[in-house]
Amino acid sequence: MKTTLLIMSLLYVYSALSLELGFWNLQNLHLADGNENIEFTPVNHPEKKKYCLQKEKWRKTQCLRRHWTKEKFFHRTVTIKKELEGFKPLDAWCFAEVGSQDILKELLDPNVYHFYGTKNNPHGQNIACAIKKNIAVSQLHIDRSLRSVRSRRKPLYLYLGQKKLHMLVFHLPSQFHPTSSRDEILEHWLEQMKGKQFIFLGDFNLTSSEQRAYQAYLIPFGKQQLIKGTYYFKKKRTYHYFDLLMSNLNCVEAKVLIPKDSLLDKIHIIPRSYNEQNQTGLSDHLPILGEISCL
Repeated sequence: MKTTLLIMSLLYVYSALSLELGFWNLQNLHLADGNENIEFTPVNHPEKKKYCLQKEKWRKTQCLRRHWTKEKFFHRTVTIKKELEGFKPLDAWCFAEVGSQDILKELLDPNVYHFYGTKNNPHGQNIACAIKKNIAVSQLHIDRSLRSVRSRRKPLYLYLGQKKLHMLVFHLPSQFHPTSSRDEILEHWLEQMKGKQFIFLGDFNLTSSEQRAYQAYLIPFGKQQLIKGTYYFKKKRTYHYFDLLMSNLNCVEAKVLIPKDSLLDKIHIIPRSYNEQNQTGLSDHLPILGEISCL
């Protein structure tokens, strides 16, 4: 009997000290907004052609063909919600490329989670998190002077008071921008975290060569059969771990989560990008999980 009680006590202590965090770039999950982001509107929007022709060459055709409606948005939220229900419940889920934290109420139970988010990018590529209500959280303000001039996206900065943990969720500039645009942001925030317990998670858009500069903080993914990255370049047929965790804690484990709606080629898991025409797929990124066992 004493042994049983001891085991139960140890399990309780472990669950109280552990923290499980998920991250997923949801590839433009936001409502059509004809005032701010005309790309994500029906094709017959009166301002659409003028708006799309101002975009970069590689995006003009994509923009003109995009026929985005509220019906498609709600279909996507239902599909993603079912996928999230297939994973085990986490203490926190964070997402990139969402319109606002209000969208998360369509994906996760508002009775279980509080919602936090940025609203700094009118083009829908914002960051939002859902964190269980039994965890004390403060959303910290990021002064405009601390934002990189190279990026419209500021991170979401949360402080988990009970855990004394600083958590920042990033969506760094893509590979179409120079390495310096990503380095500038990470170097700034690593400097800000000196003397603090922290974890960074998000879509860092760092290639393997760029990641070497942050080797001391990167949390390696455990070996998982068939997985070579969280993002796949179809044209180049290359895989990248763009979605990452960084921390100064030595008790963090990371893994890639595999949605049911993934393409499986002969060798590796490939994320199935959302297809607007036939409304299949989830995202062009795979979700990741971080478990902290020493807080």
